[in-house]
Amino acid sequence: MLSVLVIFSLQITTIKGEASDNKIFGFWGLKKSVLAEARRNMLNQANLEGSARVVINERIEVHRSYMFILETYTIVVTAEVIEFTE
Repeated sequence: MLSVLVIFSLQITTIKGEASDNKIFGFWGLKKSVLAEARRNMLNQANLEGSARVVINERIEVHRSYMFILETYTIVVTAEVIEFTE
């Protein structure tokens, strides 16, 4: 049996990405996937390549506002990034 003792520390940071779109009469949005754009914006802040980091606890908020025939909605995606350091 092999046992390994690993000592490391954690650094936790919060990242956020958002995207918005407008609709007329509740239809005809200009962007196809606002959620994907917001998530992509969030992950760009994480700098995951080449490091010991992981994204956890992803949350999605949807905010809508109406003005006559125009609906504006914003999607905000937040998550925590844990970085393992020795």
